[in-house]
Amino acid sequence: MTKEKLLAIMEIARLSREDLAAVSGRTTRQTYAWTNGEAPVPRPLALVLYALEDNAITFEWLAEAIKRDQQ
Repeated sequence: MTKEKLLAIMEIARLSREDLAAVSGRTTRQTYAWTNGEAPVPRPLALVLYALEDNAITFEWLAEAIKRDQQ
């Protein structure tokens, strides 16, 4: 996933870097590296973002899945 594609999906889905950190289990600092093109987006995260873009999952579903995982 390119940084441009990442930023486009983030904008469409209204995701912040903090949201990406929560979804990926990484730090906000790492998300800056992805959005700046300094590090590749991890494949599992890229697949989740593509699913969001394709409306295969919703942000609400994703948020609930994250909550369940943290319990």
